[in-house]
Amino acid sequence: MCISKTLFEKDIGYIVECKNCHKILSSDEEIIFQRVLPLPSDWSDINDWFCHGHTVGSLTVEPNRLDLLYSQCLVYVNKGVVPNIITKNDVALCKFCFSWIGLIHKQNTVKLWLNTTSFIRESHRIETEPLSDVLGSIRAIFQTSLNNSIQLILRTKPDEQYNYLLLWILEKELPVTFYTPGEIRVRHVAKVLFKYINDGDDLVLDQWRSNVNIDQLDISKNMMLQLLEHLRKYNKLFSEKFSKTNDFFVSYLFLYD
Repeated sequence: MCISKTLFEKDIGYIVECKNCHKILSSDEEIIFQRVLPLPSDWSDINDWFCHGHTVGSLTVEPNRLDLLYSQCLVYVNKGVVPNIITKNDVALCKFCFSWIGLIHKQNTVKLWLNTTSFIRESHRIETEPLSDVLGSIRAIFQTSLNNSIQLILRTKPDEQYNYLLLWILEKELPVTFYTPGEIRVRHVAKVLFKYINDGDDLVLDQWRSNVNIDQLDISKNMMLQLLEHLRKYNKLFSEKFSKTNDFFVSYLFLYD
């Protein structure tokens, strides 16, 4: 699940590990961060924290080698502290198992998700789980909106181009009765419409991106895969006649378990 309290501290030694193969991504020595700062949210930009590094017409930010910026589900660090990654098309991969672990944010900055990497201090591991992370991020967006219906663009970059998930929350919290062998249970869920787009060439996506009231959230490859699995699983609860409307599939998000 997403981190709910401050677990990163300055002047403490950390080792960064690939969550898939458990090989060390950082150098042989522990990293002792000298500046550790929280980001306001998982959809904040790193530039929210800095006011230096201006270039003509834009702002370019590069954290120092011993800076760490973190949110509930991800961190930004200087690329130099994780020498055991390789990059391709701005995607960061584990050097040993070639697992997707993050994105190159700027030339010397890497964005790592805590569901793809582990930060280890002494015997304690700071890591999260992909589905819990994305569901927690959606809940956090709910808290900033007074509307019952919300539209949200989720995107990830598994390779050369971004993949998108358009998520239209019709009901934030809906009581639904579920029948399982030996049990009848009412669960509170969000009822949603979703559409997956594996490239950026889509008219509906263009319309959503041009709408300033629709948030866009970058998520890890694993978060996208597990969220799609979750949505497709509960889409099967609907009959074929009612499982799809206008190229969007109907499903439930189990946000409150």
